[in-house]
Amino acid sequence: MAKISLALIALSVLILLPIQAYTHVEEEGEEAEEILILSRYMKGNIEFVTDPESEQWEESFEKDIESMWEHEISIKTLNNGTHVFFLLSWYDPTKVAEDLVEEADGASIIFEITKAEEREEKEHEEEAETKAEEATVEEVEDVWYWSTSKIEDLRNEGIITKAEWGDEQWNVLIGRQISLDTEDIVSFKTGVREEGFVKFVVWDGAKGESFEQIEDEELLHADFILLPEIDVYPKDVYVWSGILGAGAILFVFLETRLHRLKEAL
Repeated sequence: MAKISLALIALSVLILLPIQAYTHVEEEGEEAEEILILSRYMKGNIEFVTDPESEQWEESFEKDIESMWEHEISIKTLNNGTHVFFLLSWYDPTKVAEDLVEEADGASIIFEITKAEEREEKEHEEEAETKAEEATVEEVEDVWYWSTSKIEDLRNEGIITKAEWGDEQWNVLIGRQISLDTEDIVSFKTGVREEGFVKFVVWDGAKGESFEQIEDEELLHADFILLPEIDVYPKDVYVWSGILGAGAILFVFLETRLHRLKEAL
């Protein structure tokens, strides 16, 4: 009987291991501001809904970060294997009219892309006849952009956006296909933690803030995981792990009492 109870406890631990693997951010020696953004997998079509309290977005994980100009952004993200969408929400008491181009409100998601380029160079003079190909790394950015200004922005090719303002808050949906055969467009790696991969920024045109004023060194670089179809983080995992844990404890308690009763007899 004791072996059964130990097996139940071990099963509870195994259930919780995937959660720790994906949600643990700070480790010994790591900086406290490190943030992990998890894009949860959702089967089927993702609706263009901007209400963060909707049933669809309630299924998503949520992370709050502080961006430039002390804007606190709530971030939710979902993917369905073909597309990935982000819902950004932040406080903005002064909605800017669409025709005010110079005072536009806006938001941007900036992805870091590492490109490997090959170049040939000669080795030392004594080995001039041999040529070596050396891989060099170039850092570029893929910018997903939304603004209240209706002027067409070339940075937004292929990007889907939808925004709604209410209760002094912007809720902005930004998304795109996961994989595109274009060199300067980000491609996501399913299930891989990509470090320093993504940055988020919003601006308030009424306060004179703008996309052009963004300073990269002031933006938080967040880690990112695009979760696969097999979701290792079921929403009821805490319930079942709690039930298993409580059951194991109760089982051990009853076994101990029965053992003492047998000894007394």
